[in-house]
Amino acid sequence: MTGSNGNIIPFNPLDKKNLGASVAEAMLEQKPQPLSELKQFFGVGIYAIYYTGDFSPYGPLSARNRDGLFQAPIYVGKAVPKGARKGGGVGEVRSRALYDRLREHAESVELASNLDINDFCDHANICMSTIMTILGLCAVSRHGHSFVLLRWAMHG
Repeated sequence: MTGSNGNIIPFNPLDKKNLGASVAEAMLEQKPQPLSELKQFFGVGIYAIYYTGDFSPYGPLSARNRDGLFQAPIYVGKAVPKGARKGGGVGEVRSRALYDRLREHAESVELASNLDINDFCDHANICMSTIMTILGLCAVSRHGHSFVLLRWAMHG
């Protein structure tokens, strides 16, 4: 890559931007799992939830997620241990934060009378630390409203 002055910019794999992109890419490489079949696990990380059903307000997203494409998440988020926002819980290995967050989404869908939990899938990436989780979410967020841009940029 070259800068505006024509000089070559060396690639630094440990730059926060590149670390975050690695976390986001690892999430996209995970096979999407049905939200209805969520099994308990430990870890913190980032996730994307996809809708594939027939609810008309979600139609444009749903059409891009059918047939295994999963190109347009309805929600992207992170899950960190309790207290992480204030500097606590960092490195908590036995946290169920990511599972708990996905379970909350599943419970919300199950409460809706016009949605079917079987129409939702998720990509999730368990991160080694809270900071990697935050970097991964920042990499996704840098691409604005369209998470699809990140996916396209990484996978063509």
